[in-house]
Amino acid sequence: MEPVIDLQTEWTALCSHYSKNDELIQSFWQEIEKNHRDDDRHYHNLDHLRFMYGLFESIREHLDNPNAVLFAIFYHDYVYDASKRDNEKRSAEIAEEKMKKLDVDSDTIHRCTKHILATAKHEESSDPDTNYLLDLDLAILGAETEHYFAYAKSVREEYNMYDELTYLNGRKKVLDDFLSRERIFHTKPFHRLFEERARANILEELTAI
Repeated sequence: MEPVIDLQTEWTALCSHYSKNDELIQSFWQEIEKNHRDDDRHYHNLDHLRFMYGLFESIREHLDNPNAVLFAIFYHDYVYDASKRDNEKRSAEIAEEKMKKLDVDSDTIHRCTKHILATAKHEESSDPDTNYLLDLDLAILGAETEHYFAYAKSVREEYNMYDELTYLNGRKKVLDDFLSRERIFHTKPFHRLFEERARANILEELTAI
């Protein structure tokens, strides 16, 4: 059994590269934790961050700026309201604000916010690091069937403001869009590991709709 990732420890280690203000670092962590523990979050919570972080180490060596991707993991769902369409923009703006206060260099801030904004559409980017962040975010699609359907159930719970027919019509469009793409996963490692399983999972869910 793999050990549970201590996100607070990882956050502290990341921020310590830029700031020695531990009070500030911990206050920002508390904000991240509070947001991701919101009662309305059934999937986009701390477990989602741990899942992404657990895969991160396997691709760290491929990244040009690993810290920008790490900050993007922590902040890409900082704002999450299933009824809104500006979550990524607002999350990127907050990430930029917090990172400036941590004295993070401008290049890392710029790349982090670009990574976060890209999660709105998950389209292939000219920046390989962005593509790795996107693939980390969607890796759940290629999970074992049991875990995939637990994810699908959790997403439905996040959209409980919609009736069943409205939700299923919207969900079908999202899933059809993924299947219509030449590649769901943009990077070679994730495509090799998860593409086939992701397509099988999506087809199985669509069959049940």
